[in-house]
Amino acid sequence: MSLWKNPTLQFILILQLCLLTCVSYAKEVCVNPDFTGDTKPWGISQTDDMPVKQMPISDLEGVQYAMYADVQKPQPKSSWRCGLNQTIPQFIPKDSPIKLTFKAKGSAEKKLSINLQTNGHPWDSTLHSGDIILTDEWKTYTYEGKAKRDYVPGGLRLYVTFGQNQGNASITDVHLNIEGAGLPPFGQAINTNPNFKHRTSGWWYNTKHNQGKVLDEDGKPYVQLILDDVDPSKYWEHSFNQRLVSPFPKGTKILITAILRSPTDDAKVDFYLQGKSGNKERIIFAPGIRLTNQWQTYEFSATMPKDYKARDCEMSLHMGYQPQIIEIQQILMTTVDAYEPWIN
Repeated sequence: MSLWKNPTLQFILILQLCLLTCVSYAKEVCVNPDFTGDTKPWGISQTDDMPVKQMPISDLEGVQYAMYADVQKPQPKSSWRCGLNQTIPQFIPKDSPIKLTFKAKGSAEKKLSINLQTNGHPWDSTLHSGDIILTDEWKTYTYEGKAKRDYVPGGLRLYVTFGQNQGNASITDVHLNIEGAGLPPFGQAINTNPNFKHRTSGWWYNTKHNQGKVLDEDGKPYVQLILDDVDPSKYWEHSFNQRLVSPFPKGTKILITAILRSPTDDAKVDFYLQGKSGNKERIIFAPGIRLTNQWQTYEFSATMPKDYKARDCEMSLHMGYQPQIIEIQQILMTTVDAYEPWIN
């Protein structure tokens, strides 16, 4: 007898299909929501008159710590000077459902706000609480919305501000659930600002030993780095770097595409992708790349050998061989579904 003719099996198969279709899997993207132990990766903004600190609590079941702000001299027009922030390390697709919950309390009439905003230009919000007037008892707050656009890993941040008015405030148990959060689709950027549309935001280099500026050619921005005071034994003083905020599961296949040139004869650079252990944990190692005075595209690929947490990995372009000028139009990391890796 055909299995499909069995009514019981038909019902089970249809039920499974419905579950696969209907159930959505929201992902928690907030790290250390109850501020246990080290408060990282939360960033803290504070002044002498608006300090923020971790405090043990005993009046909220299941939670041991909160962040406490004591605002003595408020700055209503710069309330962000007293606050907390956390960068979201995952890719967020446009229209993804978002749910934010947290618990807070404070002194009479104390205000706070919480905002999910772009981590850079144009600094707009995809979810915003407005000013919340707190009470002296813990209360749970919930806000829901949808992502305005696609956000690259690190392209969103959660920001709590306390500096609106005088008083004290406490917050804890902060949870942010976003459906579809993860690595970007194949071909989309994993790293921040790969084409320098926002100047060098997300990148860093040693300004003491390298002169850097963003120029434009035919409507395309590029970074020019001038290396004068070069000591080849201190190559790290002459590098262009980005810490990758995205986590990477073991087996993730990545492709990095760099567009480079140099007006300097015999210009040479190294390219690295490495984990937290630095040169002891190189994922990509491409030494001695020769540049020309024309834009050239260089590709580096690898498969992640293990699980990496958010901010574990870093890309670096090392340039300290000699005094030289290095120009960079793009350093773009994407995931790919299939390729033949040629650099180990």
